[in-house]
Amino acid sequence: MRIGIHFICRDDTGVSVLENGHFESRAWRVATSTAKAAEYIALHQRQGEPSYRQGRVISFRRDAKHANRYVFVCQPDEARMLWPGPTRGGPTMVINRGGLRP
Repeated sequence: MRIGIHFICRDDTGVSVLENGHFESRAWRVATSTAKAAEYIALHQRQGEPSYRQGRVISFRRDAKHANRYVFVCQPDEARMLWPGPTRGGPTMVINRGGLRP
């Protein structure tokens, strides 16, 4: 079973593409146990839409400006993922325990 975190992240806000091709996405408020367990993250423009950026979590760290938030460094994956949560008025973050793909 793959555990991942899906975030609403419009227009790559807080995303940096690194020289090695990896990307980093910051500053997400998640529990430390969730950050440790996450195998991937997927970024979505809106609920109900496939992800536009996704990848395997290589590392994570606390954000320097926000101690209660995390930065994830990921190896990109081209396979887009479905939003696994409610599509109307639901949360902006969903923890997925299955790795749904379109």
